[in-house]
Amino acid sequence: MDQVNGDKILVVEGETTARRHLRDYLTKVGYCVDDVARVEQAVGLLRSRRYDAVVLDTAGDQTDERLQEILTVSQGTPVIVMSGEPSLKSIIASLRHGAFDYLTKPCKLRALEALLLRVAEKRALSHKYRSLKQRLKDMFHGAQKALREYDISHIVLNGNNAHRYFDIELGHDAN
Repeated sequence: MDQVNGDKILVVEGETTARRHLRDYLTKVGYCVDDVARVEQAVGLLRSRRYDAVVLDTAGDQTDERLQEILTVSQGTPVIVMSGEPSLKSIIASLRHGAFDYLTKPCKLRALEALLLRVAEKRALSHKYRSLKQRLKDMFHGAQKALREYDISHIVLNGNNAHRYFDIELGHDAN
């Protein structure tokens, strides 16, 4: 099993027993877990803390509203939606609105763990991509600077009008 390095997970589950069960399992497999019963509580935590993922239980008709609230405040934190009353409409809507994935309840805890590992892998790949992109940008900038310096030195030192360049720069016109 991959190491999760204490990723912080926020579990939003209205049912006390299910919330404790999720918290205990995820803690056991290496996550740091905060758990709340209501979306309003989750919004408060998301405003003050950073999480690596949110596990959001939704209740039927409120899926879209709850997900939108969480996504608005979480600023890019992956949200895994869980529902005991899934419908094709709610699943499609959740994924279209930005949920990382959707699980139907009762869900296998290993399936949730596998999704959280995918979240960690995606985050690592995104970090690697941004790092490589920055390195390429830095290399390109360095290469551009070197080419500009080469072009100027080539014109100055090897050009037919090298003497004109120096004369003009010194304020003397050769003509």
